[in-house]
Amino acid sequence: AVRAVDVVAQQRKIAEGIKAAFELGACSDTFAVDGYSGAQLEALVTALAATPEISVAFNRVQYSLAHRVPETDGTLETCKRLNVGVVAAEPLGEDNCVVFEDHPMCDKGQLRLLSFIGAMVGGGIQRSPVQVALNWLMCKGVVPELATNDGRLAWECGGAMLWRLDENAVSILDERAAGTAA
Repeated sequence: AVRAVDVVAQQRKIAEGIKAAFELGACSDTFAVDGYSGAQLEALVTALAATPEISVAFNRVQYSLAHRVPETDGTLETCKRLNVGVVAAEPLGEDNCVVFEDHPMCDKGQLRLLSFIGAMVGGGIQRSPVQVALNWLMCKGVVPELATNDGRLAWECGGAMLWRLDENAVSILDERAAGTAA
């Protein structure tokens, strides 16, 4: 309970700073947070409730098939309930471990499953594991944050935006990821 009080007090102080900056014209009425837990986000939004013109647009969290903590710790649920979008940092896992077979943390069984699903849902077009992994995130209502200087990877990422996995494919990936979570 002491920790919860600390979180609330900390977020109240942050909210006071945001309100002051807004009143001075030093920041806009909409902002994003980075790495907030569900409890932190709840406390911040509650602290800002008296100033309805200020809102949190996004919470940037590490989220991928390899790192599903925001799903299991309630962060995604809290974001949805508070109408705060989620940006997935490292959407292909740390160092793209979800889709690069040579990565030491790559789950090769999951990679084969991503390839198989890509062949099944493509409507005659082979979808890559990158596209399937990113599409899984988008089906969860999350915006993947991508940064690359590799033209091929950028092209693949763009291809993930043009279609959606069906509920069955999402469930299969959920079950596989849950079964391999440490």
